[in-house]
This record gives sequence, structure tokens and C-alpha cells, in this order.
Amino acid sequence: MLPLVSCRAKDVCLEANDIIENLEKTGWGKQFRLEIYRKLLASGEQKKRESENDDEINRKWHEKGNKEYDSSDVYDFIASLGSEKNEAPLAGAVKFVLHMPNKNELRKSFPELEPSRRQTGLDDINDARYREEWYALGLHIVQSGRVSLGQQFLRRGCPASLRPALWRIVLLYMDDTPSEKEMYEYSTALRNASIKKSQNEISSTLEKNAARDNDYYFPFEETLSNVMKAVENPKFPKFIDLMHYASPLAFLYAREEQLFSCFFLMYQKFWYKLHIFSLHDTNSLIPLCKLFEHLLAEKSPTLFLHLLQLNIQPLSIALPWIQSAFVSLLDVDQLLLLWDRIIGFNGDLSLLPILATAIFLFRAHRLLQVSSPLQVHALLSDCSLLSVVPLLQLFIWGVESAQVEKPHPLSLSGVTISAA
Repeated sequence: MLPLVSCRAKDVCLEANDIIENLEKTGWGKQFRLEIYRKLLASGEQKKRESENDDEINRKWHEKGNKEYDSSDVYDFIASLGSEKNEAPLAGAVKFVLHMPNKNELRKSFPELEPSRRQTGLDDINDARYREEWYALGLHIVQSGRVSLGQQFLRRGCPASLRPALWRIVLLYMDDTPSEKEMYEYSTALRNASIKKSQNEISSTLEKNAARDNDYYFPFEETLSNVMKAVENPKFPKFIDLMHYASPLAFLYAREEQLFSCFFLMYQKFWYKLHIFSLHDTNSLIPLCKLFEHLLAEKSPTLFLHLLQLNIQPLSIALPWIQSAFVSLLDVDQLLLLWDRIIGFNGDLSLLPILATAIFLFRAHRLLQVSSPLQVHALLSDCSLLSVVPLLQLFIWGVESAQVEKPHPLSLSGVTISAA
């Protein structure tokens, strides 16, 4: 039951004799060689332990058998790992001790989200001049086809009309026209899916996906059904809500070939990390869950404790948000603004637990007033009016910084437009 993508780290430990032999060839001093030798051995041992831990976790997961799974199954599994008892007052569901980034490290990871830098999804709403100039810059990047500039641009959000072309440039290194290769691969995948269907080999995951997706995507049901049939293969996990990663793309691409390519590439580059168990890959599911718990306990221990006293582990609510990349929670326009940043920041998925924490904190005052799990779930189930960008900025940079208004030139690596 419940197979996730196995994440077996390579054993990179070098034999001691090999290390010594290679160091002696460098001509470095004996004392310096000895220090390097010790560090290499320590690093190798650490990687070996990490690999063994990952192997043990994946072994336990695969022991559960071979069936479809959803986020509740994943939460139950993660909560079952590690020591049985934790007496700490703010004990979360993730029992592993992992390195967590501090405030300064988070800020260094997302400098373009600093409040002095104007953002699509915030400043463009009421500032026509900024909106026009940012669009002009984006159009220039689309016409030039420069991937690195496109990635930088997405870190501050993309105008909706440019998003389909810009995502294809950054993800696929292609223009906005379906390539012959795309059309061939998609038609081949559909043909293979048709053969499987005739042999009754396609699982019930597609039907469950279609039934569980929300009303936003109902008009695209046939298109999404075709795309999901095309990706029905052993490379993808048997995740019941796999269609979540494809559904928002239906708002961007009318052609199924383009939707298929973008979905496949985004999963291959980013979303697969949400379906592997690895303690040392900070972009994989367990470290992301741990980051959410760490940030929430650090920022609001009172809220964390209050939820525990109501017999609610905060992660039981946040994990489906994180694993679905927020498709299960946000309005489409806000979701695409979030995905802009994830693509722009080269697939840094720590934005997911950061946003989840920010939502809990945004609702903290009301959550502290409720006295039942039902009320907690009700407060956190409807986030349709939330705005992603200010939540991320407020969390990473703080209230004081977010309220500062500073003019900032619209510039990306030599392409400059005057400040709005």
C-alpha cells in the first residue's frame, strides 16, 4: 500500500586509504591535510547515516503495501515515525531533529520578496504605472526568450496575460507554440493510455481525482481527464489528488499538449519532492513539515499549545495544503502568484510551509478564541479571500518592514525600467 517515490541517497563515503592517497597528491602541508581528512571522514559518515535513515523510512513506507494514498495517509505515516513519546510541551507530529533556517537565512533565500520591491499580486492592484511598466518589462523578456531573466522576473510575480508564455520559457525553454515533439509525446501517451483502458489496467485514481477536485476546474474536466490518462505510468505516485498539480494549468493552456508538457515538467522539477521521504533533502516532505511546525511554534507558541490542547496537531491541517502545493486551499489567481515565486526561486518549496504558517498566524486571534476542533477546521477551511504576497512578506520580513514604502527601480540584470 501507499508507494511513494523512493529516495535512496548514494553512499559517498570514501575509504580512508583513498582519502589519504588523494590528499598526499595535493602537496598540501601535513597538518592541513589531516584537518581536511577529518572533515571528509565526518562528512562521509554523516551522509552514510542520512542514507541509512532514509532507507529505513522508505522501507517502512513500502511495507504498507501497494495502493493509492492521500495526504491523510501520509500524515499518519509521518506521525508514526521516530520516538514514541515526546514530553516537550510543543511536541509536533514530526519527531526528527533537523536543521531549520533562521530568520536571516529565510530572508537571504527570498530577497526579491523584500517589501521595498514592488510585487505583482499586491502593488499592481492600485498602481497603474507600475502595472504597465512591469508588463512592458515582462513582454521584453518573453520576446527575448531569456530563461535567467524570466526566472528573476517571476520572483516578483507575473502579469496574467504573460504567464503562459513565460512559464514555458523558464520551464521548457520553448516559445508559446507547441513543438512537434510535444505533440508526438502527448499523442503517444494518450494512445498507450487507450490501450491500457481497453485492458482495464488504468486505476481508479483518475475517477477519484475528478471527483475530488473543486468547482474551479469543472469546466476543464474532459481536458484534465485526458491529461491524467496520458501521465498514468509507474513514474508517478498513486496519489489520489495527483490532478491537483495539473488543474491550475488549465487556466493557462488551451492546448492539451502544452498543459501536459508543463504539468510533466513541473512535477519532474518540483512536485515530486512532495512525494519522497528524505531527512537530508530540505525540499522533501518531512523537512518541509518540520519547518512548518518549527516556524509556528517559534512565532506563536501560545497558538501551537492551544491547538494541541484541543487535540489537534497543526500539521494534520497544514500537510494537505503543503502536499497539494495549495491547490486544495487557494483561489486560482492567488495560487498562480504563489507558483510564480516557486518557479522563480528555482523550485524552493520552503515557500509552502512558510505560507501555511503565515495563514495560521493570520487567523491566530480567532483560533485562540475557539474551543472545539470543528471550529478550528471551519476557520482554516475557507481561505478564498487571502492574498499570498502580503502574507509571505509579513512573515519573512515582519510587520515593520512590510509597511515601509520605498521606490525601487524595475530592473533585472541590465534590463531597467524607471521606478513607478
